[in-house]
Amino acid sequence: MNSTNGSNAVVITGSVSSIRSIDCDEIWQITRGGPDVGDAARVFAFAPSPALFQEYRNHWRQKDPEEWWGLYVRQFREELHSQEVEIAVEKLHARVESGRTIALVCFCKDSQYCHRSLVAEFLKDRGFIVEEHQSPRPIDSGIAQVTMFV
Repeated sequence: MNSTNGSNAVVITGSVSSIRSIDCDEIWQITRGGPDVGDAARVFAFAPSPALFQEYRNHWRQKDPEEWWGLYVRQFREELHSQEVEIAVEKLHARVESGRTIALVCFCKDSQYCHRSLVAEFLKDRGFIVEEHQSPRPIDSGIAQVTMFV
């Protein structure tokens, strides 16, 4: 991780599989489950609720995402309107304003059907500069890659 100056500070979203190639000051792991990722801070506020994740695991996992993604989006967006999320947004804002680049990571390889794309959209709507990290090549992070939304 590398420091950046305040004028370039952003929020970067990405998969744990690309964690070593993300140029950032802090990594926030936005999952409730799975193994801890290095020295990343767990930020549950930006993760799906246990109930929503179980709905996915129990009913949607084996289905075409087009069948359930719209419902997931509506439910997750509702979850983003909580006091816990507002506190996390304030903390993130303070970090970014101080010049730190923060990476928000989860285990999904592709953000198309992933909550991190919804978190990115939510943060952009609040004035954050958010970029999805695209790794130039697969990097072995030493962490098993979990596929949540396939």
